[in-house]
Formats: sequence, structure tokens, C-alpha cells
Amino acid sequence: MVIASQTARLALSETGSTLECDLSVHDFNERAASLAKRANGPRPESWRPDKPELGHPNPIVGVLLRVLDGPDRGYGPTKIAELQDSGGQTWAVWLLGHVLRAEFLESPSAPVAGELVAVSYEGRRRRQGARPGEPAEYESYRVVVDREPATTLAVGEGLR
Repeated sequence: MVIASQTARLALSETGSTLECDLSVHDFNERAASLAKRANGPRPESWRPDKPELGHPNPIVGVLLRVLDGPDRGYGPTKIAELQDSGGQTWAVWLLGHVLRAEFLESPSAPVAGELVAVSYEGRRRRQGARPGEPAEYESYRVVVDREPATTLAVGEGLR
């Protein structure tokens, strides 16, 4: 691997070609060190608030590191959100239920990497208006994101 000037430049030994990307040498080194630390560190623990005997925090509060593709275990593709708590532990929050998946991936207020997020498991809830053949219960979650406070407007006042 060769690093040159202000752009990371990787020499690919098999082909003899180079690949250039818009990373400063500092950014490249920082990202490479972070990646090596993740590769050598423990895997994130799967957050299981539905099993109180495991002692997992509820709510779980941490910085959203990333949302990854998870394995397909026969029910279709899954997503996993990785959160790092204030103690430095990384948790894998599996986005399996419709409510949790929608909060992380489909909501206009969905969190993005780097934001502080709280996820609270509210237990099983009875579905209103469930039709025959549909599940009568679902797993309920609440996701709250720490963002800049919204501007408070007086009635009739618009944004400037």
C-alpha cells in the first residue's frame, strides 16, 4: 500500500493499478486505525430488552455508529443498528419488528450515524383492529434522537 500527498492512493498488487479516493492521509490513517480496532475487538452484544434476566439496559442510550445489513434467517433481509453506550460498549440492535425498523429506517426523524439515540422497549402490545390471520400482538419500541431543539413559534408566526 502506498500513501501519497493529500489523497489516499492504494496500489493494488494483483493488477498493478492504483485506486484513488478523496481521503486525506490523516483521515485515511484515522479510519484505518478505527477499522483495525473494530476487527480486533469483541463483536457487539445483541441487545435483548425482552429478556430481563440478561440485564441489558432499557432504555439503551448511545451514539449510532452505523446500520448494517444482517443475515437472512428465512424471514427476509434484516438490518442491525450499532450503538455505542457511554461506557464504550457497542450494542447490536436488531431491527426485526416493524415498529423498530420503521423508526430507524423509514421515519422522517430517523437517526443518522453520529447522533445520540435512546431506544426503549415497551413490551408486547395488543394490535388494534387485527384481522383474522394477522398477529394480535406486536413488540413496541420508542426511538428518541437528541437533536438541536426546534424553534418555538408563536401562533401565526412563520419561520424566517
